[in-house]
Amino acid sequence: MSADLREHRVLEWVGGIPERWETAALGTRLRENRSSNKGMVEKKVLSLSYGRVVVKPEEKLRGVLGDL
Repeated sequence: MSADLREHRVLEWVGGIPERWETAALGTRLRENRSSNKGMVEKKVLSLSYGRVVVKPEEKLRGVLGDL
């Protein structure tokens, strides 16, 4: 089960990619999220820990919490 490969024009280090894959600049696929949680409407707090995103329990909230 092998796909026909083509060379990537911009990122040479990627090497071959399947011909059927579409490529696009990352900025055309993402949008910035500028929403805030004023008034703590959303109680779920996420924490970055050793490269993983984990949900922090409400009773363990401490440190910098931003605008409350």
